[in-house]
Amino acid sequence: MKLAQLRHQAGEGDLRAIALLFNQALGHKGIQVSPSLNSTINPTNLILTLRSEVPPEAQSSLTLISRELLTWPNLPAKILEIQANYPGQSEELWHYHLDLTDPETLPNLAMPAQARSKISPSQSLPVPQVQLAPPSTDAFGFPIQRLDAQAWKTIGIGAVLALILITLPFLTFLFTPLITLVHELGHAACGWVFGYPAIPSFDFIYGGGITIHGSRWSLLLWAIYGGLGYLAWLYRHNRLTLISLGIFTVLYTVSAFSPIHQALFVAMGHGFELLFAGIFLDRALGGFGCRYPLERPLYAMAGIFIIFYDLRFAWRLIFDPIEQAVYREGKGGLLDHDFIRLSQEFFQVDLAIVVGLFWWLVLLTPVFIVWLYRYRQLMQFAFARLFLVKSD
Repeated sequence: MKLAQLRHQAGEGDLRAIALLFNQALGHKGIQVSPSLNSTINPTNLILTLRSEVPPEAQSSLTLISRELLTWPNLPAKILEIQANYPGQSEELWHYHLDLTDPETLPNLAMPAQARSKISPSQSLPVPQVQLAPPSTDAFGFPIQRLDAQAWKTIGIGAVLALILITLPFLTFLFTPLITLVHELGHAACGWVFGYPAIPSFDFIYGGGITIHGSRWSLLLWAIYGGLGYLAWLYRHNRLTLISLGIFTVLYTVSAFSPIHQALFVAMGHGFELLFAGIFLDRALGGFGCRYPLERPLYAMAGIFIIFYDLRFAWRLIFDPIEQAVYREGKGGLLDHDFIRLSQEFFQVDLAIVVGLFWWLVLLTPVFIVWLYRYRQLMQFAFARLFLVKSD
């Protein structure tokens, strides 16, 4: 059934359609919605009961519900009641009573909390029923976001699935192209950033992948410097952003016109593996961008599988003489692998040192992602301070 038809049925009062739409809108936050219509009173009330393993946050829930209702051709009721329940609490966590006949109610609630005008008591009457302990804060006063039960459950399921994938050679073989694709994308992305057109591809002769890049295009470098200049002009009244752009430009210039960019090009294959593992784990923990609950365990599985795969690869490369011999032969006996090039061409150290450093970086990746998750609001504030504030 098309989404437009589903919303039409919801506007006519179809409770199954209403439940499906709201569960889709709030599912990524781990919230289940149970709708009901009370037509025994006049006007008819639409009652939405929200349940979650962690206390549902009121403002974001109101925003998501309002944005969904604005897409409906009709509304099945004139009064909307939203009540949140939390496992272990016999009473409601919070309760909102909204007048849908007021044309400003839904557009007002659909806006971000910062831009939302104050809701009058006639539109919404919050009735807190349970007093929760205040959240922990960091040294800057920002709340620390702790791993909730849903996050632990997601990571547990993902870890079990990843363990199955890494244990069974056939399944490992099927999922290895994911790592190869990410690896070659890292080489290609780094090449483009430093002015080298690069195309990632799979190697169907010797296995794995290969990224072919051409000579440097000055036009690409000018485009990057032009973009940095535009950002500097755009944020010319934001001193902190200008300082950050200046530091980045200096570091980029030093790297672009020295052998550093060549080392980065070689290293970013494995670097992108850790980057994507971190992105997958972050989505699994917070549910960002997930429309369906099933997505979070799958993201966890993908992220943890990359972690397990890289840990095993690095461990074998350090302690298994046969693995070392095969790796030192290179690709077709002509092209050296990444860690060989890094250890011999750039750092002049033993292979085990470079691989050992990579092993520790792999191990620290999930730790770093959990740290980012805990201090998410601080990171959001830093991003907003740098890129959403045009003037000090």
